[in-house]
Amino acid sequence: MSRASIYDLLQQRAQPVVEQPVVVEERSHFRADRLRLLDGVALTAAGVLAMGSVPEAARVELSEDMRGPDGFQLMACAVKEVIPVGESRLRRLDPKALRLHELIQTILLDALMMLEALPENGRFDIVLSAPLRSGEAASLLLEQIQQAVAETEYGERLGDIRHSAVGWDPHTCLAVSESGGHPHVLWLCADSLINATDVGRLDRRGLLMKASRSVGLAPGEAAVALLMQRVSEEDDAESASGWRLDSAIEQEHAPRSSRTRQGGATLVIKDLLEKSWPEAAADTESEAPSRIVMDALGVSGSVTDVAGPLTDRWRGIDLTDNGVSVDRWCGWPGEALTALQLLLAIAPLGDGESALVLNVVEERSSRGMALRSCAVSGDGAAAGEDAEGTSANGEGNAT
Repeated sequence: MSRASIYDLLQQRAQPVVEQPVVVEERSHFRADRLRLLDGVALTAAGVLAMGSVPEAARVELSEDMRGPDGFQLMACAVKEVIPVGESRLRRLDPKALRLHELIQTILLDALMMLEALPENGRFDIVLSAPLRSGEAASLLLEQIQQAVAETEYGERLGDIRHSAVGWDPHTCLAVSESGGHPHVLWLCADSLINATDVGRLDRRGLLMKASRSVGLAPGEAAVALLMQRVSEEDDAESASGWRLDSAIEQEHAPRSSRTRQGGATLVIKDLLEKSWPEAAADTESEAPSRIVMDALGVSGSVTDVAGPLTDRWRGIDLTDNGVSVDRWCGWPGEALTALQLLLAIAPLGDGESALVLNVVEERSSRGMALRSCAVSGDGAAAGEDAEGTSANGEGNAT
């Protein structure tokens, strides 16, 4: 990360245009089932992920510090370089909080550069999603972020700033409070599973990759910043830029570990695809998503469960050419999963392309989220969609 002035850095990055020239006052009447994703950047073990720039997958390596319950070294995907933070209070409150602070501080300059796309004098909110067990630690991180923003030209334009422990569901996480909020929101997500506590949780769920079990998830970490726009209830077509994100489709099912290999899992994925990406009208051509982002294909059986229904639905689709699996790309990022999936989905896309995000690792539910290009769909107006046709989102736990 460059140590140059943030004002110099702001001039170096081409910014997407947000076509909303007027300043919108604080309000609370935003759609609960729809967001618009405009821009993003992420720090991962694979490198820095940004619009138009997707690094090659990270190499899973043996951790020097962590060992599994079997006593052998664990495979992990750690971020190589972060900005060191000398914050002794965080180490005392929660050792993991210090690592999250380092990840966030490393990505923060790039995150703030995205604010260049805001309308002139437009205000914005910040939501931090990070699994912090200490309220004091959360307050310290928010204070540091607020201070960093205050040192830029955007300091006086910052509205609400708050913490959310869970980053699984963007619509719930970014919903405005009763006091209202602003149309644009900078969503910061961070998590690190490179520690004994989170490794133990993965192991108890039967998901940990270890010497005695070659399939599973390698602990990872990530910090993600997404520039989102809340959609007004009065005007659902405020901008032709970005990607429309409606509430997730969640499919509940029998425990994954208890199902037989007689097509049960395949039927779940098939049904999920039909609901997440409905067929087009009879007189129009049904287009496949340009990109599919999975949560984990390293879990036993998931490749077979997903590949079959995908090729049945879209014969030209291929997970190798058209998709990516987060666990194989940068390790398992915990609560940063959803935000990272969303950015991985749109980063390589053109303005007219759309993507599908799938989550199949949860034991009792699977999830699908469609990212539709606003340039093609007219944010729902041209497609003739209505809010009543959007399913309620599901909730889960990405860690």
